[in-house]
Amino acid sequence: MDGKPDGDGITGRRVLMWNGDVEISLGRPSGTMDYFFRNGEGDEVIFVHEGSGTLETIFGDLPYGEGDYIVIPLGTTYRFLAQGPQRRAETPLGTLYVTVTEDDKGQPFEVFMSLGKAGGALMADVEALGRLISLALRSGIPMKELHRQLRGLSPHRAIGPRPPNALPVPPAAGGSPRGSAPAI
Repeated sequence: MDGKPDGDGITGRRVLMWNGDVEISLGRPSGTMDYFFRNGEGDEVIFVHEGSGTLETIFGDLPYGEGDYIVIPLGTTYRFLAQGPQRRAETPLGTLYVTVTEDDKGQPFEVFMSLGKAGGALMADVEALGRLISLALRSGIPMKELHRQLRGLSPHRAIGPRPPNALPVPPAAGGSPRGSAPAI
């Protein structure tokens, strides 16, 4: 296995070893699943080395990210919807996770951001910022202009000690030439 991206969450798998009870595969999907899959032979356990997305199942949607184990029971209908590579940046309010998806021409198209606890006020603000950046990208506003507009914004006060090289959330979301934030 050369480790190059290939196929989707199913067709991109390459079996490394197997016996009568288990198959161990490695996959690095390059495409998305436009179909649903059902394994009729056994349960599946998947470890996510990198990236993030959503597992759509008959039981509901399950978001996943780097370091997660996903257990899919025998006979479960599902598909993976990958969101692209995830980047992280330190901010005065904690670690900001940013995922940028691209269109079919390789241009940034949508931004998903996470900071703080789901359902909290901070997460709501960060999600709103991600949606506005996504809208701007889909409207044709260049990434450099988004960066220019977000650079220099800062909360009136930071909560807790500020980590070294930390940026306030808006500049971190917009990327930084200093390299301490995701380059989106």
